[in-house]
Amino acid sequence: MKNLQFLNFVDELNKPRLLRKGFTKKRKSKFSISDERINDIYDTYFSPIIIKENKFTTRVSENDFDEILYLLRVYFKVWVEIDNREITIYQDFPERFKIIKEVNKENHWFTPKTISIGTIMHFSKDHYGIVNFMNGLPMSETASPKSSLVLTPILQINYSFIKPMYN
Repeated sequence: MKNLQFLNFVDELNKPRLLRKGFTKKRKSKFSISDERINDIYDTYFSPIIIKENKFTTRVSENDFDEILYLLRVYFKVWVEIDNREITIYQDFPERFKIIKEVNKENHWFTPKTISIGTIMHFSKDHYGIVNFMNGLPMSETASPKSSLVLTPILQINYSFIKPMYN
């Protein structure tokens, strides 16, 4: 799926330093990054951003890791994969995911039923703002309908329980 969030991320990186703005999230996570700090992060880890095979990889220090992960997953909502302190940012956001560990009430207390390994789930819009994007994604068993009048039931499935299915 073409990811407008990725394009917004790249546009933000390409802005002059004086036009880049930090942010404060007052709900849920209560997270804040100042204008100066956001510029330091962008210049240290994403300048220049070189996209190879529709992805960009950067190595992140332990001290900056949580802020950068928050910035990418929650603020920009781009698809990232993590290998130790190396973060790969994908240009396209996967639409389908495979369950790689059983999802049940013990590990996802809010799930209405057990979801077996191998089940295909679809990325869905978080209509009610209930998903913590630091921990997981809004998923549904069926693809979201094209009509905005029909809501698909969703639940958050944590990242360690899913694997993206690239086309």
